[in-house]
Amino acid sequence: MMGWARAQGAQLWAWADSGAGRRFLPLLALALVVRLCLAPYGGFFGDPQIYAAWGLSVRDHFGESYSLHSSGFTLANYPPLTMYLMGAVVTVYGWLVGLAGAHPSYDPTQSPAFAVVLKLPEIAAELAITVIIYALARHAKGERWALLASGAYAFAPPVLMDGALWGQTDGVFVLPLLLAFLAAWRRRPALAGALFAVTVLLKPHPAVLGVLLAVYLWRWVGAQAALRFCAGAATTAIVIVAPYLMQPRPQLLAFFDNLRYWSGQQAPHATNEAFNLWWLLGPGLRLEAARPYLGSLSPTVMGWLLFAPIVALAAYGVWRNGSAGRLFAAAGLTQLAFFDLTTLQHERYLYPALALFLIAAIHERRAAFFATAAGVSLFLNMTLMVALYEPRADLQDHLAQLGLAGELLVLATLLIAVLNLALLAYTAGGFGRGVGAMRREEPRPVGAPRAGSAAVSAAKQFPLAAHGEGVGR
Repeated sequence: MMGWARAQGAQLWAWADSGAGRRFLPLLALALVVRLCLAPYGGFFGDPQIYAAWGLSVRDHFGESYSLHSSGFTLANYPPLTMYLMGAVVTVYGWLVGLAGAHPSYDPTQSPAFAVVLKLPEIAAELAITVIIYALARHAKGERWALLASGAYAFAPPVLMDGALWGQTDGVFVLPLLLAFLAAWRRRPALAGALFAVTVLLKPHPAVLGVLLAVYLWRWVGAQAALRFCAGAATTAIVIVAPYLMQPRPQLLAFFDNLRYWSGQQAPHATNEAFNLWWLLGPGLRLEAARPYLGSLSPTVMGWLLFAPIVALAAYGVWRNGSAGRLFAAAGLTQLAFFDLTTLQHERYLYPALALFLIAAIHERRAAFFATAAGVSLFLNMTLMVALYEPRADLQDHLAQLGLAGELLVLATLLIAVLNLALLAYTAGGFGRGVGAMRREEPRPVGAPRAGSAAVSAAKQFPLAAHGEGVGR
């Protein structure tokens, strides 16, 4: 093991000293510098303060961290792994400040240093995703395409706004999500299941992608692989949540109680500032998710009924075509439909689709358009939502004060909702037309790009895992 580690380290060092390394590492360093410049900002809507309060409740009252209403902040409604992460961040920050002989401040709006530390996990995850995109693109398409693809993610305005500026954690769960899909592509079902469990226990929304992974593994590896995927996910999940099951009052039950309270009373709207179908039908949080809207059907039920055919289409696509491009495109389509059609969506929940489509674009050129459109929509959704709600005033009063500008803002949100639905229809139509003849693309060994590709010589210098470039159209 030590010999293998030394060999890999030597290869990586040689690559870093090569022309390719001297071109990519400055890009990665610049991505880090840009994020560190934005990170001292305290974020929007008090979200970083909420994360900090949850971290303090884990550190100081672990056995009640889901039961306590921390300092007037929202009851914790994120899964256990996010709670552990926030607890670790505030604990390490407290230790470091204590070693310096100072008194720690855990308010990111008052302490720029704490704001930076609180955002470090997200920054690290975004840089890791940048490396993954670079490695995959370089082995499939060559260095120029890899620099373009990795830079497109690293400096994408919605990515910078979500993490370094706002202080959200979407990149933290997207990282294991991408690794789970790569593990499935590499025919490693147990690892894919473990990584998928990590993803869902950081943020539950990607759970809708589990069916794609199971179908993909069943079709292209075998029924036992699908079972190993489920077993890996279940085992990992049990290990992660075990500390919250061994309390006098199992905190996992309190977590589910908080979710029910949040969706039923604190945020009962059909959309939580996501410019999607439900914003178009009732802008400004006018529709309630659980109240009957069409006969006896609520927006929640209608959303899932509309979402189900898209999932079926995506699953059929990966059943017919086992290529990497088709797998990631199917996942991107599913996330896009999840954002557009189901209820309780927030403005930034299109983030996974951006990353998934970008990796799909390495293998299918048309996915580059979907990635670009998803990124533009995500950025506009976040910026317009901040413009509408960040003043913390009543929305109608705020719009009245803005006058014509307020009317134009509302009109812009409706237009974005229409464009999001048009993007979904176009993406689903293109995906459906691309489901052609049965095709399976075998993953090649590490460092073995397609013969004749521009990456053949480069792969000898950069020994990261790679996948094939071909894909069914």
